[in-house]
Amino acid sequence: MLVSKSSSLATSERMRREAGSITRVTNIGIVMNVIMTLAKILAGWAFGSIALVADGVHSLSDLATDALVIVGTRVGLRPADKRHPYGHGKIETISAFLIAFALVLVGARISYVAGREMYLRHHSYPGVWVLVIAAISVVGKEWLFRITRRVALACNSAAVFANAWHHRSDALGALAVVFGSVAGMMGWGHGDQAAGVVVGIMVVGVGLKIGADALVELFDVSADVETVTALEQAISGEEGVRAFHRLRSRLVGREIFVDVHILVDPALSVVQGHRVADRVEEAIRSSMKRPANIVVHIEPDLPELRAVNPNK
Repeated sequence: MLVSKSSSLATSERMRREAGSITRVTNIGIVMNVIMTLAKILAGWAFGSIALVADGVHSLSDLATDALVIVGTRVGLRPADKRHPYGHGKIETISAFLIAFALVLVGARISYVAGREMYLRHHSYPGVWVLVIAAISVVGKEWLFRITRRVALACNSAAVFANAWHHRSDALGALAVVFGSVAGMMGWGHGDQAAGVVVGIMVVGVGLKIGADALVELFDVSADVETVTALEQAISGEEGVRAFHRLRSRLVGREIFVDVHILVDPALSVVQGHRVADRVEEAIRSSMKRPANIVVHIEPDLPELRAVNPNK
C-alpha cells in the first residue's frame, strides 16, 4: 500500500491556499452584510417600511452563515490525527447542511410573512428612498453571490456554495422590496407581498437542493460518474499498469479520497513498482479538480488477482 508523503504535502498546501481564498471572500461578505443590515433596518424604521426592516434582519442572518463558513473552513483544515485519520473535512459538509437549513427557514419565513400580510389585507406603499436602498442591495448582494460562487466552484466547497446562495436569497428579498416599492407607487399595495411569497418559495427550493446534496456527501457515496470516468482513464492510461480493480472514491469536504489496486508486471522490483504507483498518483491528481488523497495498492499481474474484479 502506497501513500506518497509529497502527495500529502501538496494536498495540504492546496487546501491552505483555497482556505485563504474562502476566508477572503467571506470577510468581504461580512463587511457588506454589516453595512446592508444597518442601512436597511435604519432606513426601514425611518421611512416606515416593514418589508425593508425584515430584509435587514435577513441580511443579519447572513452574518451567521458567514461565521459557519469560516469556522468550518478552519476546522476542516486541521491535519488528520489518531481519532480523525481522514481529516476534518466533513465539518465543511455539515456547515453546508446547516446553511441550507437556514435557507429553508428564511425562505419559509419570507413566504409566511408576505402571505399573512396579503391575507390581512395590509397594504404597503414604500417611498422612493426605500426603493433606492433596496436597489443598491440587489446589485451589491448579486455581486457578492457571483464572487462567492466563483470561489466555491474553484475550491469545490459545498459550504461556500451554500453561502453564495444565501447571498442571492438576500438579493431576491431586496428585489421583492423593489417590486413592492414600484407597485406601491403605481397604487397596488400588495406588490411586495406577492413578490415575497414567490421569492420565499424559490429560496426554500434552493435550500432543500443544497441540503440534499450535503446529506448525500455525508453518506460517503462515490464520486459522480464524470469524476469516476476521469479516474479510470488516468489509471489505465499510465505506462506499467496492466490492469486495475477495487477503485473506490468518496468526498470529504473539499477533498476526494481515492483507493485503487493496480496490477503490474510480476517481474518488476519493489522500487520499479513503487515508481509505477507514483506515476499513477500523479496522473490521478492531475485529472482531479479538487485536492486528492490517494492510496495505491500494488499487486502482481497474476490470473487469480485478475479474477478478483474484472479488468477495467
